[in-house]
Amino acid sequence: MLLFIGVALDLCAQSTILDNKLQFASSESSLPEGWDFVNCSLVESSNGKWFVQVNEGGSVTTPALTGLLGNARISFLVRPLHEDDCSFHLSVSDDSSLDRVTDTYGLIDKWNRGVPYLLRNATADTRIVFSGHNFQICNVTVNDVDDELYYESFNKCDGYFGYEKGFGDESKDFGNNKLDNPLCPNADNLQAGDKCLYFKPNGSYYTANMPISETGYYVLSFKISGFSSDYNMSVYYTPTGGGAETSRAIRDIPRSEWTEKSVLLSGIKDGSSIGFKGKYCFLDEVIVREVKNLSLDENSESASLPSSQLNKTVFAQLTRTFQSGIWNTCCLPFQFSASLLKTATGDDGLEVSLRKLSGISSDGVFTFASADVIPAGEPFLLYVSKTVTNPLFRNVVIGSVEPKDATDPAASGYAFRGCFGKAELATDGTNVFIGTDRQLHTPSASGNVMKGLRAYMVLPEKDAARGLVFSDETTGIAVFQQQNVMQADFDALYNLNGQRMHSSRPGIYVKGGKKIIIK
Repeated sequence: MLLFIGVALDLCAQSTILDNKLQFASSESSLPEGWDFVNCSLVESSNGKWFVQVNEGGSVTTPALTGLLGNARISFLVRPLHEDDCSFHLSVSDDSSLDRVTDTYGLIDKWNRGVPYLLRNATADTRIVFSGHNFQICNVTVNDVDDELYYESFNKCDGYFGYEKGFGDESKDFGNNKLDNPLCPNADNLQAGDKCLYFKPNGSYYTANMPISETGYYVLSFKISGFSSDYNMSVYYTPTGGGAETSRAIRDIPRSEWTEKSVLLSGIKDGSSIGFKGKYCFLDEVIVREVKNLSLDENSESASLPSSQLNKTVFAQLTRTFQSGIWNTCCLPFQFSASLLKTATGDDGLEVSLRKLSGISSDGVFTFASADVIPAGEPFLLYVSKTVTNPLFRNVVIGSVEPKDATDPAASGYAFRGCFGKAELATDGTNVFIGTDRQLHTPSASGNVMKGLRAYMVLPEKDAARGLVFSDETTGIAVFQQQNVMQADFDALYNLNGQRMHSSRPGIYVKGGKKIIIK
């Protein structure tokens, strides 16, 4: 399956784990702490700076990559010193299961930008080793890129057009030495732009083979621009089981203007590559990331999500039921809409209504108005015509790792507060929640823990809430007065008249603000 994503994604978010220039003022300069240097020396260059030189049997080892959360991207500059007597090897200490690469650079006595090497499945104890002999090294950087599987910057392309000089068809010849990653053999009719790639007619570019799983989901992102009056581009990959390639045209490519595109991929043959074929187009910043599952459980004790999840594209699995026929309070870390829920359920006939806080009066009336889209992290009300249980939202972007308050500047001390995990509500009347009857309820001391992925009202003082208004209803506009606010226990059982039941017979009841059926 190949699906173009219609939302902007921040797929390049990353954090720097290690950044050291390895450049020194003199031969007496102190070496950085945590690094290991074996058979190395400091050598002065023509610009007066001193660099680390690795001699016979030598190596440079970084400190442990403390703080690493996932995959890492390693970049560096290396300078081979002898054409016939030089070797360079990049490896990972203490873990033979991690990827390794050996690179030999042919530009003797020149600084070569090392391939932005992608290290997978590293840990906080991982150390990077540069070994061999007769080379110098500097500008070592390690970035945590979490779930990234592939990155091509095209920064070695030294042509004329694409950025500062605008767009044109005068470019330099293209070769494998212009890429960060090895070029697949079925690439053709390409030219080097200005830190980007240019496609001539029948141009094709393929990524290197990647550790892709046939059962996984992946997001391919890239920057693209058209040129001339007759340009086009398509994405290709080999499907599960092999056979003819699957392709999909990239639409809405602007002319002489960069735009970012993202494609959701699945059903790709294990270990294969992804291709671009087209003409008169510029391509840049190709990134492939694995889409991971994120569990959002109403029984979670965590008030927020890990900061590392921000801007990540995930499959969000909810453990939560939205009851039919009532207003469910809700708070989610991704942008929400009626169409998103219909897609998750596969039910186009599902009736969905959304309402968000539009105002709070100074005397405590909360007003809710219809909404088409709910921003990430903001609390809202959700009505569904059919009960929805544990929906899976595919390919959503985590836009907030903290739940938010919806407030009104004119009503100090009031808020409609969302929660991602369980929340302990105050029982002194300053916290109230919406029941199935659209009335406000105060939790009791014995049952004041609200489950996560919900929302409640915060008041400046006891009895400060007068009621609710659904402002866009043309009939039956409800304003519930303060005397209707009643004590409630999330674990207690009530009949539909709001009376607490100490025993039950078959029928419909209210528990935790939701209708239940006892048979």
